[in-house]
Amino acid sequence: MHCKTCGKIFSWNGHGRRPSYCSDTCRRKANRAKKRQEQAENTSGTSYSTSRESIRVTSSGKIDNVPLSIVSQVRDDITNRDFEKMMGHGFTDDLEFVKQIAKKAMTDDTTPASALPGLAKTLLDASKQLDSLDHDSSNSSLESLLKGETTDDVVFRPESQ
Repeated sequence: MHCKTCGKIFSWNGHGRRPSYCSDTCRRKANRAKKRQEQAENTSGTSYSTSRESIRVTSSGKIDNVPLSIVSQVRDDITNRDFEKMMGHGFTDDLEFVKQIAKKAMTDDTTPASALPGLAKTLLDASKQLDSLDHDSSNSSLESLLKGETTDDVVFRPESQ
């Protein structure tokens, strides 16, 4: 038999599982190399194990992390125009982005069932906040009209019509 690390030929005594390495030193060296490889893959983001993907929801209903597959799907859907809009973003744009990610996460098959209530709550909260912001902005323009504040310099005169 050949060692997977150094290639040295070694014998097996026939008991237990077949060894892959000639010594504990080679086994440790292989494990260290394997760990370094996994860390390099996880930090670069090129490969991500599906067994590690999870959505954690805290007791307050907040989402701790979203699977990378969902985030990458959202990123794939973003065009250059959307990216430019995101760079000059405000609070409403952030809420729209949260709403978009929550919707994608809810419809994704890899999302665990235990995460759905938290996602639904996040989606509803974002929608309510967006609605209240829209309602506040429409009320402020209505209030300014009722108070007599005009937005343009032209004054309406019925005699001239």
